[in-house]
Amino acid sequence: MSTQATGMRTNMKGFLRWMKRNPRKRTDGYFTFAGKALSHEQVKKIVDYAVKNGYETDADIPGDEVAKIIGRDKTTYKEIDIDFNEKEDEECTK
Repeated sequence: MSTQATGMRTNMKGFLRWMKRNPRKRTDGYFTFAGKALSHEQVKKIVDYAVKNGYETDADIPGDEVAKIIGRDKTTYKEIDIDFNEKEDEECTK
């Protein structure tokens, strides 16, 4: 899981605090997983889970746990990542 801005990490406690202070703000697309933007509901689930389980940033949450939280099984997550990496490798060799 990552934020839209490359190389930045989001503090989960800080993000949860921001969400509570700005309840009307939608968080659609704030995070991506396996190349797809997450919905507002998925972001809320992941942030709550991360804070409850002691994860400090979005980068600390293992991909298989994110897959379970948002309702994708582990196999789908791995297949998406493998496909994505193969496409990157092909582009690099051209």
